[in-house]
Amino acid sequence: MSKLALVTGGATRIGAAITSHLAQQGWEVIIHYKSSDKKAQALSKSLQARYKGKSFPVVGFDLSNWKEIEGFWNKIVRLYSAPDLLVNNASLFQPGRLSHTSTALMESMLNINFLAPFYLSQAFVRSTNAGSVINLLDTAIETNSSVHAAYLLAKKNLAEFTRMAALEWAPAIRVNAIAPGPVLPPPDKNEEYLSTIVKDTPLQQIVAIESINAGIAYILANKNITGNILFCDSGQHLL
Repeated sequence: MSKLALVTGGATRIGAAITSHLAQQGWEVIIHYKSSDKKAQALSKSLQARYKGKSFPVVGFDLSNWKEIEGFWNKIVRLYSAPDLLVNNASLFQPGRLSHTSTALMESMLNINFLAPFYLSQAFVRSTNAGSVINLLDTAIETNSSVHAAYLLAKKNLAEFTRMAALEWAPAIRVNAIAPGPVLPPPDKNEEYLSTIVKDTPLQQIVAIESINAGIAYILANKNITGNILFCDSGQHLL
């Protein structure tokens, strides 16, 4: 029987690449989305055609409603069984320096980037005797830049949660993270913007989606690592 994974934000961008990678590796993947229903359905149908015998179910849920996550998780378990892997990929990225961070902005950044992964992971642990959680971070957690202050504070919280959870939930559950660097331009930027960022990294290379997937594969294959943050960023975290 195939192992089951849930990938949040699994229909677009890095999430879609992770979903496709896991499917290639033999996983049954639940594709979560908030508003990308058509993209999620299209990805599911494409994967069904490629990997016979698997359904790649699609589930919609607004993760900002983190107080409803227990019900969302219980529905998944009831319909599809308890996942063996949780990939907390869904993210929200908005600018705003500390002195201009409103309560609404702080809440929205914390809800999606920290509280939702926290409570999903908590629900995951309650429903399985063994498994793995992988959190998607951001190489910027190594900096103190305040351009995206609320976003970065939420990701820093998620990084510390990764370490704390790895210790508390061992040995049954492994919790690790990947911190990508310049993979794709933000939704409001173009490739030229990405190229400018890449020039300032030690390796001066755009981070290939395949590199993120290689990190996922490494974490899943190496049963002796937990509490690790794998920087996949062309060395950007060193700056």
